[in-house]
Formats: sequence, C-alpha cells, structure tokens
Amino acid sequence: MHPLFRLTGAWALVMLYACGIFVASSLSHPPLVSTWTLPQVDKFYHIIEYGGLTFVLIRALSLTWATRPSTSLVLWAAILVVVYGALDELHQALTPHRMMSVYDLLADATGAGVVAGVWLWAQRRWPTLVKS
Repeated sequence: MHPLFRLTGAWALVMLYACGIFVASSLSHPPLVSTWTLPQVDKFYHIIEYGGLTFVLIRALSLTWATRPSTSLVLWAAILVVVYGALDELHQALTPHRMMSVYDLLADATGAGVVAGVWLWAQRRWPTLVKS
C-alpha cells in the first residue's frame, strides 16, 4: 500500500473515532449506559473507548513521525487523549441530562495509560511487530 494512503487512512481513523466519541457524548440518554444495572459500568466504557482512541492515535503518530523515538510519540498520544477526554467532559457539562465527572476523566486517563504502557511493552518485546 502506498505510504500516503496508509498515513491518510490512519489519521482518518483517528478523526472518525474522535467524532464517534463526540457524538456519543452529545446524546442526552446514551443507549449503552441505560441497559446495564451494574454500578459504575460507564467507567469501563470510558476505559475502553479512550484506550481505543489512544491506540489509533499512537499508530497515526508513529506513521507520521517514523524517525521519532516511539516513547515520546506514545507519551504525546496519551497526553492528547487525556486532554480530549477533559474537553469531552466539558462538552458533557453543556449537554442536557449529562454531567461532567472527574471520575470519568480518570477512567479516560486509565484507558490511555494502559494502552500506552502495553504499546511500549509490546514494542520492547516485539520491535518489528509494533514498528511495521
């Protein structure tokens, strides 16, 4: 595959994923939250969705700046995802029937941190797998 198509596809996936999070945050009554009766199950959703955003962002950054040290790219990805999570929480504060939560932001940061840590571990364990 041509490198430009690969790069464009990686960034398109980041944008699509981030837009999906924004749209889900715009819903006054998100469908997944109301179907489960477990307490704090929404924190699990936050960990999964922001972990996924971290993954696609690390991949896009790695393709964009292939010569940069991956540790700094992974750190930047995690920081950007946590900032996006904070902005998303602010967005929820402005959405009817939703509220801003520091605990949701902590769950977002947990998802970003776990994926960043696993990425760095996998890169050290299998360097050709993560860089390809």
